[in-house]
Amino acid sequence: MNYEVAQIENLIEKYFNAETNLQEEALLKTYFTSDKVAAHLKTYQGLFGYFSSNQSETYSKNIRLKTGKSRRGWIGGIAAGLALLLAGSFYFKHYQEQKKAEQALANTKMALELIGEQLNKGNKAINELQNVDKTTNKAFGISSAVVGK
Repeated sequence: MNYEVAQIENLIEKYFNAETNLQEEALLKTYFTSDKVAAHLKTYQGLFGYFSSNQSETYSKNIRLKTGKSRRGWIGGIAAGLALLLAGSFYFKHYQEQKKAEQALANTKMALELIGEQLNKGNKAINELQNVDKTTNKAFGISSAVVGK
């Protein structure tokens, strides 16, 4: 096969950009395993020569695959289930405590609002009594210095 050097150079560039298809890669392999490789392309000969020479290598040792389920599988499942159960119970307990604290806060706010309302009523009553007292003192001509105010 006669290949143009420019065609091979373009294919090499496409190969290193991962843009070649299988036929183009086969063409490169055939070119670089031939005796007619251009001098400036001989550096690539080892790369493509390695692929073709090692294509027939096989792995001859046996690979043992585990079959069936081991005890660790179901023990791990039980352990994971228990961990989820514990985590869920702690979360639930925390959730209940948080709800109790929120309820206690709401009750405290309501109680403080009621106390505030009663204090405001008491302040209004005191203000009214002070107004009555001032009016009475004016009516009877009593000085506030005499009364102790």
